[in-house]
Amino acid sequence: MSGISSAKKSQLPLSLDGAGRVVLPKALRESLHLIAGEPLVAEQRDDEIVIRRREQAPGLVEECGMLVYDSGAPTASVDTIDWIDREREKRLRYVSGEVDEP
Repeated sequence: MSGISSAKKSQLPLSLDGAGRVVLPKALRESLHLIAGEPLVAEQRDDEIVIRRREQAPGLVEECGMLVYDSGAPTASVDTIDWIDREREKRLRYVSGEVDEP
C-alpha cells in the first residue's frame, strides 16, 4: 500500500469537474483506507474546505433492502477479492491433494 510523505500531506492538487465533484488522489485514498461509498463530511472553515470521515453512531442501517449492523468504525483495509482468491487457491490445493491442510 502506498503512503503519502509528510511533505505531500499539506497540499495535494485537486479540481472540480463540471458537476462540482472532487476526486481524491489514489495515494491519499489508500493511505487513509477510504473506499468508494464511504460517508464523508465537507466542512467550511473560513476560506478552507475540510473533508473528513462522517462520525456514525453504531446501529442498524439499510443496505440493499436489508438491515445490517454498522459499528461506525472505518472499514478494514482488507482487499476482499484478493483474500477470496488466496483462500480459494489454498482450498483447491487441499482438495487436489497437493497439501495436507487447507
